[in-house]
Amino acid sequence: MSLQRILLLSTLLATSTWTQAAITLVGSPSTASDDSVTGHTTFSNVTVQAGDFVVLSTASNKSFANNLLTYSWTGTEGVSGVSSTLSAEETYGAYVSYTSVLVGGTYDFSMLASNSALTANSALYVLRPDTGEMIFVADTATQTDPAGTGSALSYVFASSLTSAFAIEAATTQSGGAFTLDSNYLTPNASAAGNGRLVSYSSAVTGSTWSSLHDFVAATDDIASVGIVFSTSSVPEPSRVMLLALGLFGWTCRRRR
Repeated sequence: MSLQRILLLSTLLATSTWTQAAITLVGSPSTASDDSVTGHTTFSNVTVQAGDFVVLSTASNKSFANNLLTYSWTGTEGVSGVSSTLSAEETYGAYVSYTSVLVGGTYDFSMLASNSALTANSALYVLRPDTGEMIFVADTATQTDPAGTGSALSYVFASSLTSAFAIEAATTQSGGAFTLDSNYLTPNASAAGNGRLVSYSSAVTGSTWSSLHDFVAATDDIASVGIVFSTSSVPEPSRVMLLALGLFGWTCRRRR
């Protein structure tokens, strides 16, 4: 095999390799509740880097009609990041919102309430990829059930994951306690005991994943949402250059 062909094949393999590294949870999840005057929940002075994902999960005790919550953060929204919110409602609403940070800095992240009449428990997570990696949303899941036996979410991924991160929120009308799935942790056990669960797992693997947070009560209405985040490698400029050189050499040889 010619040198040009060897170079071409090796560079094609180098640029097509799909790798997954563990997502780092920066510090510990932060927790906060709604302000008694405004109803807003704010996490102040959160320092992030470009490439980070900031994820905010919220379990509330109000419906969308009574008190729809809106995700917001300081800075130039739409320029310094790309944001999205996933929500579900049965009797009450559950939310998971995230920002893909393009410009690092120190920001305030909030769930803004329509009015102060609510109880909402939130957790904020800063997810960071390894060097040469980027975070992406692998799948999302929602559940609404007027007579559920727990928060049950299922995910299906485009490829098998080796190390991914799930963040979820769930809420019930009766305020009955949740029993946490063994693969998950909660940064707010008190809220989970009152029917408002925020939880996460760093143990997500495989081509599918599911969670089940049982109720202590037999059945209850349930609204739950979840997002699984994973990573992929970012092609290095040097690899792209090698590919270009390999293609050029191969083309020149074919023209002789």
